[in-house]
Parts: sequence; C-alpha cells; structure tokens
Amino acid sequence: MEESSQQRLKGWQVLVIILVILFIAGGGYLIYRKTNAGSGGAAATGLPANTQLVTVQTGDIVNSVSASGAIAFSNSDNLSFNISGTVDKVNVEAGDTVKKGQVLATLDSISLTPLQLAVAQARVNLKSAQDALTTAQTPYDPSDLNQAKLAVANAQVALNTANDNLDKANTPYTQADIDAAGLAVVNAQVSLNLSQDNLDKAKTPYTQADIDAARLAVTNAQVAVTTAQDNLDNAKTPYSQSDIDTAKLAVANTRVAVTTAQDNLDKANIPYSQTEIDNARLAVITANISLNTAQTNFDIAFWNYIGTETEANLVTYRLRLAQLNVAKDNLTSAQKNLDAMLAAPDPQVVAQKEAALAVAQNNLAQAQQNLTDMLAAPDPLVISQKQAQVTVAQNNLATAQQNLADILAGPDLLVISQKQAVVVVAQDTLATAQQNLAEMTPDPLAIALNQVKLTNALEALNDALDTLNTTMSADLTIKAPYNGVMTAVKLQAGQQATSGTVVMTVVSTAAAQVNAVVNEIDFPNLKVGQPVSISVDALPDYAFTGNVSELSVFGSNSQGVVSYPITMSIDMLTGVTLGQGMSATGTILFSQANNVLVIPNRAIGGTNANPTVSIMINGALQTRPVTLGLTDGTQTQVISGLQTGDRVLEATTASRTGAGGAAFGGAGGIPPGGGGFPGAGGTVIRAAPGG
Repeated sequence: MEESSQQRLKGWQVLVIILVILFIAGGGYLIYRKTNAGSGGAAATGLPANTQLVTVQTGDIVNSVSASGAIAFSNSDNLSFNISGTVDKVNVEAGDTVKKGQVLATLDSISLTPLQLAVAQARVNLKSAQDALTTAQTPYDPSDLNQAKLAVANAQVALNTANDNLDKANTPYTQADIDAAGLAVVNAQVSLNLSQDNLDKAKTPYTQADIDAARLAVTNAQVAVTTAQDNLDNAKTPYSQSDIDTAKLAVANTRVAVTTAQDNLDKANIPYSQTEIDNARLAVITANISLNTAQTNFDIAFWNYIGTETEANLVTYRLRLAQLNVAKDNLTSAQKNLDAMLAAPDPQVVAQKEAALAVAQNNLAQAQQNLTDMLAAPDPLVISQKQAQVTVAQNNLATAQQNLADILAGPDLLVISQKQAVVVVAQDTLATAQQNLAEMTPDPLAIALNQVKLTNALEALNDALDTLNTTMSADLTIKAPYNGVMTAVKLQAGQQATSGTVVMTVVSTAAAQVNAVVNEIDFPNLKVGQPVSISVDALPDYAFTGNVSELSVFGSNSQGVVSYPITMSIDMLTGVTLGQGMSATGTILFSQANNVLVIPNRAIGGTNANPTVSIMINGALQTRPVTLGLTDGTQTQVISGLQTGDRVLEATTASRTGAGGAAFGGAGGIPPGGGGFPGAGGTVIRAAPGG
C-alpha cells in the first residue's frame, strides 16, 4: 500500500513538473523574441547615426505672443459745476480715494436769490399787464355789461317766442301735424283692437280646435316615445322573436319601462353567459388538439410516402392531408365563434337608440304640459292686465280723436291779434337792448396795445422761470462718478466757480489696462478680444486675466525694427490693488490645438507642400506622406498618416542625410536647394503582426 501511494504521488508530481517546464520555456521564448525585437530591431534596420526613435503621442500645440508694458487706469474724468456760483465746501484733496456718489464739492445756495427775485418781479409785471388789458376790454362795470348782454339775449328770445306764437296762431297745425294726428287715431284704433283681442284671448285663451290639436300632439308624442323605446329595445336585445315580443309587452307598462330597458341594455353588453364562453374556449382548445393530432398524422404519412412512394402510402398521405385541412377549418370556426362571443355590442347603435329615447321622452313631457296648460282655467291676473290695456287704449283713442277735431277746427282770430301785439312789443324791447349794449363797446386800439404789453410780460416771466428752473434743477454739488482716486483739485471754498470749467479730475481704479508694443512679425496674429494671461512684476503671487482691447495699425520704426502699440484690458481681482505704472507682461494666445497627435519637427521630411516621414514595416524603410497642422516651432500636429504608438525616427543633429537620401533639416531650417520641411527624415517603426 505504501509503495502504491508513492508511485501515484510521483506520477502526479511528474505531470505538474512537465507543465511548469513547458510554461517557463514558452514564456522565456516569448521574452527572448520581444527583447530581440525591441533592442535588436534598430540595429537590424540600419538606423542612421545621430538618430533616435520617438513615440508618437497626443499633446497640445500652443502659439502665443508676449508683450510687456506699464499698467494704466482706463477711466479718467474731468469734473465741473453745472452752474456758476460761490464755492461753499471742498471735501477732497488730490490723492484722496473716493467712492461712487460721494460729494466732492458744493456751491452756496444763496446764488439762486437774484434769479428768484427776477421771477417775482416778472410776476408783478404780468399781473399789471393783465389788469390793464382787462380795464381796456371792459371800460364799464362788468355787472352792467353782463346785464346789458342778458337784456339783449332775453329780448331776442322774447321776440323769437312771440313770432313763433304768432305763426302758430295763424297756422296752428301744419299738414304734417294733421297727418300725424290722423295716424295717431289709426294707431290708437289698432291698439284698441289689439287690446280687445288680447282681453278676449285671456278670457278664452284656447279654442276647442287648439285643445284637440294639443291632445293630438300628446298622443303623437306618446307614440313617438313608444316607437323610440321599441327601437332602443331592438338594438339592445338582438335575440329571438319571442324575446322581442316579450320586451315589447314589457315596454307597454310605463312604470317598469326604465327597469326593462336597463336589463335589456345589460344583456346587450353581455349577450353570452360565462358558461357559453367557457364552452367556446373549450371548443377552441379541442380544435387545437385535433389540429395538432392531424398535423402529426400528416407528418408521419408525408415522410412515409416520401421514403417509399408506394400507392398505399400515397392514399394514406392524401387522407391525412384532408383530415389536417378539416382540423384547421374546425379550429378557425371555433375561434370565430369565441371571438364573436367575446366581442362587445356596437356602442354607436346603442348610443343612437338611447338618444332617440331621450328626445321622445322630452317631447312627451312637453306635449303633456301643453295639454295641461290648455285645459287649465284662464289666469285672473292676466285678464286684469289685459282689461287695463283695453282701458288705456280707449283713453288714447279718445285723446287722439279730440286732437284731430281741434286741428280740423282752424285758427282763432282773437288769439292771432293778441300774438301780433306781443311780437311788436318784443321787437321794440330787442332794439332798445341792442342799442344799450352797443354803447358799451370798448376801444379796439387800447385793447391791442395792452394785449402786446401782456404778451411781453408773459414772455419775460417764462424766461425768468426757465432760468430759475434750469438753475434749481442743476446739482449744486460735484459727485464722484465712480470709485477712484482724485488726481487734481483746483478750487477752494469762497472762490467763484464758472459753469463748465474743470476744477477736479478723478481716475477710476475699477478698470486697468496694460499699454505695450509687439513687433511686426507677431502683429498679424493678434485680434481684438483674444484672451490674455497677465503677470505683474510687483505682484508675483497673483495671476491676472484679460483680453486684447485695442490694436493700433500705426506702427513706429526704431533702428529698422517696426513695432505696433496694443492695449490689454485687465480683469480686476477682488482685494488686489494695482498701481499706475506697474510693470506687467501679457501672454496672448492666438492659436491652439489640444489633445492632438504631435511629432518633433526634426522627424519631418519632404517639402512644405508634401511633408513625409519614413516608416519601417517588416524591417524595411518606407516613405509615408503625412498631413500636418499647427506647429509651435518645436513640435507639429499630425492630422493624418500616423497614429498613437507609432515610433518616429528623429534626427539628433542640426542637419544630415538619412537612409534613402532624405535630408534631415536643422532646427527650424529647410535643406538648401531641396525645399525640405524642417526636420526631414523621420522614420516610423511598427511591430509586425505576431511579433
């Protein structure tokens, strides 16, 4: 037993040892191949001297311009008073820091007194001119003039009234009046007849014919309701003739019509019992089983016939095919029967019948109400109202007849004579009143002269008011327009200040800029609005940002070097104070490509128009065209032709000739006579498949 156990253990150990040896040997071989491929590959390809392999990877290409200059504050304002006057207070000195809205200086309010006196005097002059014009326009006592005007007006009214009365006495009624009176008689007669008819109708509002018609309408409405009920019941109960006869008989009893209709509606919604539906489902299941059995029998017969093609198997095949078709038809029929039982009744037909029943019921109710109204006794209140209308109409007729009789009687000669006398007196009174008023007419020349004086006085007052209002609306103070520092204060309390004369200067510390210059090579790359990173020599711990705010196209030439002035605005930092004249440097970013493929410039060959790199595939060097993008002078973006992980052969000297005769450019240079791209002769090494 002990020997057998040792033999089994030794066999197992042998197997494990063999596997471990094979694994170590295989791994060692792979490591050996990888090592030779990585270290011996360059030697095997014969790489030129003074070259090295650089892996293509992603990076950023950033191009910028640096410009140094001095910090200056952007906003500066010269301040002055809006009006002239004596300076009352000066609250600041040059160098003081001020806040927006802070009062810097004020004028003495006494400066308004002469203007106020001028306005008061102008008002007095205007009042005098108004009084003089009023005196010229009304040389007499206003009450006397008003009484004279009133007398003329009253006399004119009296004369007009007297003439009207005389005319009316001569022809008291025109043909239009007579026609109107006749029409009034006719209208009164018509109104009387209408009132009498209304009274008669109130006493006997309906004739026997009306009552018979109402009864007929009720009967017709009842028939319509019965017909509608029958139609609804027919729609809700699609059953046998005996069921229909039973339903019609039930409708005849109006007390249970609603209950019967509801029962019929419920049965229309569920025309089949649950037992019938379950039987139909069972029939479908049975048909399915029969179909499956027939399908199985058919499959057996089919394959038997295919295998032997005997006459007996052919007969059996055809029999099984017929049975299969019958089973399919049975299943289809059973499924249709089940679907019909499960289908809901036609909701549109049921809704139409319900609507017809509602209309018929409303018609029956209206007809019954009409019959009730016709059979009821007349309303005493209505009779009383109609009797009153008849009385009013009779009185109107009598009045109209009397008016017509008066019109046809003709004018009264005595009345005419009296009216003529009244007209003569009114004419004399009017003439006297007009004469009295004419004698009170003012002098037109005096009125015109005083009108001119009044106009001049009014213009003088308006001018004085305008001057005063303008002065009063003007602020007597100078206020700081923003937070800043006073750089100049040119007045003292007690001095005379003239409107518009500059007396103070304030500079805003909220906005600053760097005034710098750039050379003519960098200038075309700049645009207003480009972002700027700004460093201030005096504040090395702070990083400021901004943008290019101004670019001048007028350059200056100094010893053959052309430069252009630019302005860079600074985004102010909270709690950080900048000083006028501090030295600052701005870095302006004008092109950038992030996370792109990049290679050293010395790995690029070919020409500017057709750049290339040298790649090695399976141990042989090949020239590969590439498409290049941005460059920062040291490395260049590769748009197409390479991929991440490729290894580029880069020249390590300024200029030499590599494999295949490709020229390696020096730093930033193109080989003479060849038009080569700077850094020509790049080679890419790719691992061969499986290597």
